[in-house]
Amino acid sequence: MDPASSEKSYPRKDKAFFKFESLDFQETRSKIFERHEIMQKKENPVKTEVQLWLAFCCIGILVGAVAFLLTITEEYITEIKIFVT
Repeated sequence: MDPASSEKSYPRKDKAFFKFESLDFQETRSKIFERHEIMQKKENPVKTEVQLWLAFCCIGILVGAVAFLLTITEEYITEIKIFVT
């Protein structure tokens, strides 16, 4: 079958797609990933918990800083608008 015309006819007449197989693969649900995650927690449970708390703390500080800056910016723009009009 000519590859240029193979997309024009559906389904393909040569059945070449039967040679290929695609599996649904999600890395976070694979046995290898789960086993690796369990082994990491078993080796250093305290280290894992500390890393998680540090990550959550950094995210919290960044979200708070962004919210604070947005509030200050909003008040500043509101004051400018009052004086301009």
